[in-house]
Amino acid sequence: MSLGARALAVAITAGCFCSASAFAGDILVPEATPAQLSDFSLSYLFYDMVIGQLREQGLGVQDAEAIRLWAGPDGDACFDNPDCPSLMWERDAGGSVLIVMGIGQNADGVSVNARLYRIGETEPAGELHETVASGSEERYATKIAGMAARLADGVRNSSPARIVPSKVAEPAERPRPEPRDVEDREDREDRDSDSRGSRESNSKTSKATTVAAKPRAPEAPKDDRDDERQHMGVPRGAYARFRESGLSRSDWLKQNRVRTGHVSLELGGGYGMGDVDRGYGVRVRVENQPDGFGTVASSMWTGPGTGKGFAGSAALSYAPAWFLETSIQAGLLIGEKHLNVGWECPLDQCGQTSDSQDYDAVKSIEGYIEPRARILPLATGYVKPFLLVGVHLRLWDGFEVPDGSSVDYPNASGGSGVGITAGGGVSFDVLPGLSLLVEVPYTLSLSDGTRSIDSADVEASPSELETTGGLLRVTGGIGIHF
Repeated sequence: MSLGARALAVAITAGCFCSASAFAGDILVPEATPAQLSDFSLSYLFYDMVIGQLREQGLGVQDAEAIRLWAGPDGDACFDNPDCPSLMWERDAGGSVLIVMGIGQNADGVSVNARLYRIGETEPAGELHETVASGSEERYATKIAGMAARLADGVRNSSPARIVPSKVAEPAERPRPEPRDVEDREDREDRDSDSRGSRESNSKTSKATTVAAKPRAPEAPKDDRDDERQHMGVPRGAYARFRESGLSRSDWLKQNRVRTGHVSLELGGGYGMGDVDRGYGVRVRVENQPDGFGTVASSMWTGPGTGKGFAGSAALSYAPAWFLETSIQAGLLIGEKHLNVGWECPLDQCGQTSDSQDYDAVKSIEGYIEPRARILPLATGYVKPFLLVGVHLRLWDGFEVPDGSSVDYPNASGGSGVGITAGGGVSFDVLPGLSLLVEVPYTLSLSDGTRSIDSADVEASPSELETTGGLLRVTGGIGIHF
């Protein structure tokens, strides 16, 4: 039986009128009633899941926003109002199934209570009461949608149920004003006729709006929209676009690449330029002593040097807000270690008074740790530029110096330095869970580990490396979001 034929049969059976809004959707779903004020956001999330599952099964749906156009306040808090089914059927006989839901939260998960009614009936045709573990909400929403689909099929394949009488008792806390004892019959009939015409006109407008307007997500109460927006972790402009999208929250957040609340693992590699190398230079004075030649004084220098080499990193990050991403990054720099040594001896004690030697450079591996923060001006989109700031802690190893036949050179120990990092970059969110990253951070050294000892007894000065006072890195990598 077609929807129009079914509505006509219902009207004949019940002896009532059917507004045009009745044909906007076969399943009536007033907004879910939260168990308490703190459950508003939770109830919206689950409500969206049920609406989405119904539409995926090809069912026409009148959601909370559409129902309010013709039911007014009677479409709110439906789960707590025992007269709600009667009120729905009285105003909209075209729907075949009514779903009434109450949502709460307890220590074990989400408490879901659902009652499903066939057209014209005030006793539930099916009920579901269950505490759903976290992560299983979508599956339970599918269960509710499946039950509604079976009830709708049963209604289509059977005779329409009788509509309840239009006179419905209101809840005790909202008494309906009694009619006057004496009222002219013609006046009542005129008002009834005007009322029918008004409802038909409103319902036609509602149907046209439903067809022409872009679908929107169920409206949140004005006093709770900020809570919903904060739960989603988006700015006001993005939230307004979500309201107009017609998508569920989870689908909209994925499509718009919102990172709020996500933990990410980043792996990167690139090029480091600046103070990448390390150097050590030493000069000693030796003299002939009773037990042989020995070192009596030394001058030394150790510190960073200008160079370039590979820079690699791994980072674990978390986005507490749409505009902020915090992380801890650990990495390494591969440069070179330069060593220069030399000795000098008094002319009256040594045939050769001095000598020096430059060793070939060897690989230097320095490690660093950076607590950092990124500032993102955009909450949504596939391309996200960012600024970054952080604190740079550098660690390096020492120098083991080979001794000569009569010369004992002092070794140089490892050390650490501190700097401030600032820079920028851009993230390309190619998938909801995968990003490509390019960033250019610059580190200004505050403490680079330079040490120098000058001895008046040593004439020659140790070799020193040129420095820049900083480190520039150009890196690229991937980010995996959980």
